[in-house]
Amino acid sequence: MAVKRLGSIGVAVLACVLAAGACAQITESLEQRLREHPSLRALDYQATQFREASTVAAAIPDPVVSLGVNNVPVNDPAFDRFLPSNRALGIQQSIPNGARRAANSQAAQRTAVQLQVRYRAQLSSLRGELLALLHDRQRILEQTQLASMQLQHYDELEKAIEAELNAGSAVVYRLAEVEAERARVRRRRLALDRELRQNAAQLRSLVVEVPEWTPPALVPEVWSGDATAFHAVAVAEATVSIADQRIAAAEAAWGPDWGVQLTYQQRDPGVDFPGDDWVSGQLTFTLPLWSEQRQKPALRQAEASRSEAMMALQFAAREAVAAYQSEQAVWQTAEQSIEVLATQRLAIKDEIAAQTANYEAGRGGYAAMVDGAIALLKLDAEIAAQRAQREMAIARMNALLVTP
Repeated sequence: MAVKRLGSIGVAVLACVLAAGACAQITESLEQRLREHPSLRALDYQATQFREASTVAAAIPDPVVSLGVNNVPVNDPAFDRFLPSNRALGIQQSIPNGARRAANSQAAQRTAVQLQVRYRAQLSSLRGELLALLHDRQRILEQTQLASMQLQHYDELEKAIEAELNAGSAVVYRLAEVEAERARVRRRRLALDRELRQNAAQLRSLVVEVPEWTPPALVPEVWSGDATAFHAVAVAEATVSIADQRIAAAEAAWGPDWGVQLTYQQRDPGVDFPGDDWVSGQLTFTLPLWSEQRQKPALRQAEASRSEAMMALQFAAREAVAAYQSEQAVWQTAEQSIEVLATQRLAIKDEIAAQTANYEAGRGGYAAMVDGAIALLKLDAEIAAQRAQREMAIARMNALLVTP
């Protein structure tokens, strides 16, 4: 009966893991810590930069104010001896091409939007990685506990074999096998300790400290089959939108840049001429005379940039679908493996029950019962690994998709 109790501990461990947590989302505090991640803060600041740049791109330059004198004699400076001598106050305002300014402003605004899309994609990726790491951490802790239980069982098995040796059974070779298995489990525990420390380091890189939170089983998001449902594709589409505005700006470059200049001049009265004030005005505009070397190459550059963005969009769609299907394959394979292992587990439990009945009837040895309990623990460790693979794959699958 003691073996039944020990053999059922693995089932209890599994039940505790499956029952842990009440929802599939991370806690509010973890979400807030994720949002403080430097990569997200950097994207947020970049979006702010481009929103401000959008306003700057639409603005006209500051006016130029000039103060000066004209035609003043060098040897004897004065304003009442020479007829052309005067004081001048001028103001000049450049008015760059309005269509080009509007297109550049819109391009900056769309860049800010693209950065917001990248922010959501990065947040989703970090959230998925956090859930994957937490599930992997749970797997490590569970396997560590199972390994400790195995070592206890090997101590018990060693005693059972020694008892059979004393009773005259020729099973001395089993002692060497037990020692080899014990060494293997100890090495496995060392490896698990290393994995736990590595996992903790990765968790700290995401949320500063290791959260004491056990994630629940995850539910995969349903993909509609449309590639635009992926974050990577949304980012690529936003990049194409920016390229469209760059083309609009290049096309607007054929329009003129304008300029207005107004100058007020004052002349003092002289010996033989009266004082007077007058105003000069000027309107300037550009002509695209050198469009072969300026506007046309700029437009071809913008069009090539859009073509590149379109190719990047197609590539992003293919990569996203491939990544999703790859994680989906891991999830489905792990799910099927868990079902197979669960069936195998039931068979081992039945075998343990039969061995226990034989032992209690005096027809079998105690060592066979302990062997069965050890086999059950090994199987539980495999189930823990497959379950972690399943949950990690689902977390990464969901992270690829744009969700409300």
